[in-house]
Amino acid sequence: GRLLPAAAALRAAIGLHPPRAALHAMLATVLECLGRRPAAIAQAEAALALDPADALARSTLDRLRPPKR
Repeated sequence: GRLLPAAAALRAAIGLHPPRAALHAMLATVLECLGRRPAAIAQAEAALALDPADALARSTLDRLRPPKR
């Protein structure tokens, strides 16, 4: 697939640009699809730290985190 190249491109973009929540949120989604749950959570959290209103990061994190009891 195209997920590994997409992850690499997003990581490169994150390294080249000023902090952008959208890039971290997109990387979180790609990592989720690759089954890399801890890394996906970390990227979603990074996105939310930059922009607490980022809907993609919030929905990704909600899917990945177990419900609180």
